[in-house]
Amino acid sequence: VQQLCLDLGITRHTAWRLASAYPDLTPDQLEHRASHLSSCLSLDAETVCVLAVKERGLVTRAPADLAAALAALGQVMGGLTSMEASKVVVYSPGLLALSAPQLHQQAAALQQALGCGEESVAALIRQQPYLLTTPTAAVAGRVNQLASTLQLSSREQAVALLTAYPPLVQVQATRFI
Repeated sequence: VQQLCLDLGITRHTAWRLASAYPDLTPDQLEHRASHLSSCLSLDAETVCVLAVKERGLVTRAPADLAAALAALGQVMGGLTSMEASKVVVYSPGLLALSAPQLHQQAAALQQALGCGEESVAALIRQQPYLLTTPTAAVAGRVNQLASTLQLSSREQAVALLTAYPPLVQVQATRFI
């Protein structure tokens, strides 16, 4: 743990959590992989190590796959740079588990299920990135429920409302009655 603190410049608590999460890796292996992730994600070592604890497969992910996933995330979010996309994964680390093709497939599935264009879905995903890791049917169900409850003429209007006011996704229909 002490070696990780010194080599990576991270807190003792983070070093302990990282070492505990990856007991099969040596401190040198962890340091090498965390340093590489830090440069790939353009994030500081402390943040990367916290992400690696939350998303266990992160340290074993191939660098090219990670770069492709960040680029794909930026694309499905409407043209974010890889650096901007890496900031998104700080708050939604589960996105790092998805490959580039999976991200594109999920965004396309959301477009189809919601009956919205690429720009509308990208705006929604920018506001609520976790929707990329939520089953499409569940997202469509919430959008349909909101559209029905508020008597909106289209799901596109419901998507626009959810984009403008993300907490609406949590509202139950019974609260409006």
